[in-house]
Amino acid sequence: MSRTPSQPDFDLLLVDGNNLLHRTHGAVTPGTQAALLAQLRGSLPGVRMIVVFDGRRPASGPPGRFAGGPEVRYASGGPGAADEALVALIGEVPWDRRGWTVLVTDDRALTERARSAGALTRRLDWLAEKLGKSRR
Repeated sequence: MSRTPSQPDFDLLLVDGNNLLHRTHGAVTPGTQAALLAQLRGSLPGVRMIVVFDGRRPASGPPGRFAGGPEVRYASGGPGAADEALVALIGEVPWDRRGWTVLVTDDRALTERARSAGALTRRLDWLAEKLGKSRR
């Protein structure tokens, strides 16, 4: 697949939602989730984006999918459930396409697991920079 300089070098972006919200907002609440998803909406055109949060979808939480925004998933099952879900999502990608998959997290253990599964990883600062550029 040929890419132009303005196109990202990946086609699936997985985001550790709790990790990002703890870093940017200090807490994970329905309000901070909605704010994050609004910020992500339309930020990386042409890229499928999935944000995974720990826990169950709150009654007032964002829907699983909305126009122009990322897909949202909740991983119930206790602490670390989102990490398991993210690694499972990587496993669903055919091996030869995993190099086009990026996981965004600052969680070191999750980073190592994702790399072992064949995905690329980026830190939260990388995503913040991308979001800053998309607003200009």
